[in-house]
Amino acid sequence: MKQRALGSWRPLSRLVTFVAAYAALGWLFEHETRTRGLVTPGGTPNLGVLALGAAYLTARITVRFGVPALVAVAAVRWFCDRWMVMRAPRAGEAREQAPP
Repeated sequence: MKQRALGSWRPLSRLVTFVAAYAALGWLFEHETRTRGLVTPGGTPNLGVLALGAAYLTARITVRFGVPALVAVAAVRWFCDRWMVMRAPRAGEAREQAPP
């Protein structure tokens, strides 16, 4: 029973880790654009900052759309599991038979 309880938190911990990484990327991107800027004084783009921006944009899209979708799927699965347990016959109760 304890194994099942711990296993059910594993996907949530992965989502929290990804959201934390997204927040860290956001802070790092903000810091880099304020200190170094997207474009050098000579007019060429800072490729490192642009790559960081692309990674941040990818993480942002994933966190804004993917995480809520995964949370919704997990909530529906949890609800369906609970509903099926509630509807399952208990020990000693007669089970309805389908007509032949």
